[in-house]
Amino acid sequence: MSSNFIFISTAEQKIGVFDGFIVGRSSKCDYKLTDKMVSSKHFELKIKNGFLYIRDMDSHNGTFVNGEKIVPDKYLQLDKDDIIRVGKESIFVNSVPMSAGEITLPDITGQIQIAKEELESSLNHLEDEDLDELMPKEGNMSEELLLVGQKKTRGLASLRKIKKQINDLIDKKEALINARDNTNESKTEYNKTITELKSIDNFLLQKNIKGLSDIERKIEDISDENDTILNEVNIALKKIEELKIHVAGLKKCMSSNDKKEKELKEYFSLCTQRDRLVLLAGDLDKKINSYNDSDYNTKITQLDSEIMKWKEKLKSEQEDFGANFESPNKKKK
Repeated sequence: MSSNFIFISTAEQKIGVFDGFIVGRSSKCDYKLTDKMVSSKHFELKIKNGFLYIRDMDSHNGTFVNGEKIVPDKYLQLDKDDIIRVGKESIFVNSVPMSAGEITLPDITGQIQIAKEELESSLNHLEDEDLDELMPKEGNMSEELLLVGQKKTRGLASLRKIKKQINDLIDKKEALINARDNTNESKTEYNKTITELKSIDNFLLQKNIKGLSDIERKIEDISDENDTILNEVNIALKKIEELKIHVAGLKKCMSSNDKKEKELKEYFSLCTQRDRLVLLAGDLDKKINSYNDSDYNTKITQLDSEIMKWKEKLKSEQEDFGANFESPNKKKK
């Protein structure tokens, strides 16, 4: 940020900054903070080529710019509206003077003009080279001529002094004109800043936020609520793990029951087969018990006799059949 006026501000006041400006808890600092989280020499502000830089002086709790911790012992360029945070303190970077509207610059234009006219009249339009020629030269000269030369020398020295004073006044005027222009820019920037500040204040008022401490308290409340929720989540996750173990046990039990059911079905099939065999064995037992060996032998003898009878009948039928259908040639023989 380039400006002839560099200021920082807290919630209570605005502070003008110069090169080597030190902020900390020590009474020897250029600006003292009372927060216990602030180190005795916390950070330094440096102005170089119209820009503002900050350096953390190896503080215990660190320095934050726009929420980010800066590297200790290294300069970081700051811009307007940057927020420096040390401990619980917030410091705002602002290039506008505290009373920019009241700043007035003296008008020395008249004085410069009068001095310039006197110089021009005295010098009679002579340049520095011409003035040097009027200086007395070393060598043989009368005492009267020497006195005249000394008088002229004093006069020329006086004229040079006046000319230097005029040039200094001209430089001061140009510096004041630049300062006035910068002040006008600062006034515009100041008004813009005040407008932005009012807009932010109105927004925060609508949101019922009174300041950074109020926001920190709300954040802490949310953090506490999140911790409670996280605790409940952990408990639920623990229960889920326990339920997973229980479910795994139940699945294992179900698998065991399925295996047992399969075995029982196999046993059922065997039992069914056994019952069928028992019935079959009962029927066979009845059949076996309904006859004795003599009955069987008698039956077999009867069947053999009947078989023989049928065989003889078959043989007789075959012979009759052959005689009836014998060929003529065979009969003649």
